[in-house]
Amino acid sequence: MPAPALDPAAEPAEPSPSRPPTGGRLARLSRFAAVSAVAAALSQAVLVGAQGWFGWPGATANLAGVAVSVPTAFGLNRRLVWAGHHLGGWWRQAGPFALTSLVGALLSTVAVGVADARWHNGAAVSAANLAAFGSLWGLRFAMLDRMALAGASR
Repeated sequence: MPAPALDPAAEPAEPSPSRPPTGGRLARLSRFAAVSAVAAALSQAVLVGAQGWFGWPGATANLAGVAVSVPTAFGLNRRLVWAGHHLGGWWRQAGPFALTSLVGALLSTVAVGVADARWHNGAAVSAANLAAFGSLWGLRFAMLDRMALAGASR
């Protein structure tokens, strides 16, 4: 008996590069981790550069790093992590992300300021920045993931 002809209309569509599949929670967590690594590297580059090359105080350099990395992280997370899950518009997505970013910025700026004042060392300043944002990482993913999936069910 010959194999049945495949109907292209019956085949599942290939994922679009502009809207990759979201997958399960572990897949989203993996992509969130990858985006976080990119954002952290960008933030660290600005922090180290602003402090080392321009002589900015640690707290000021940290705020510059956060200002550069947050929009990048938002765009990448929106596109790669929660693509297809909409919170009801751009502002409803940006609001929670901005709130968690603000908390991270405040926490990291205080930590970086303390590290800079105490040790006057770029490595200590970088570690303070990473520790502050890292301490919020899991909570941030859980909150944003829950909101994205809740918004998708509406």
